[in-house]
Amino acid sequence: MKIRFRIGPFTFGSSGVRLSPWRGGTGFSVPLTNRNTSSFGKIKLGIFSFFFNDNDKNSRFNTPDPQQIQTIKKKHPEAYAPWSRKDDENLIILFRQGKTVKELSEKFRRSKGAIRSRINKLLLQ
Repeated sequence: MKIRFRIGPFTFGSSGVRLSPWRGGTGFSVPLTNRNTSSFGKIKLGIFSFFFNDNDKNSRFNTPDPQQIQTIKKKHPEAYAPWSRKDDENLIILFRQGKTVKELSEKFRRSKGAIRSRINKLLLQ
């Protein structure tokens, strides 16, 4: 069982010392010392949470092997295809009209994750 305790904005425990200021469900947690590989950083803004770990930073960007890509493309034929400017415009228009991610996924023949990611990218620019 892991035990953690807090003193002000600092959390102490088996994963080391971390700075963890939180207010009303929003904040961040950043390791100040790293006693083992399970240490991570977390940033939370509203309903969105982002985790990061120095040991895993390159593993997120590994390309799936060709067999995995073919499996994904069977279900989502446009997976891994570049987004065109027209697709981007249509995606934003339909999203603002209230279409669900599932509906957009079916229309654009891409995964729900790809739709969410593209919406976030386009609306944050």
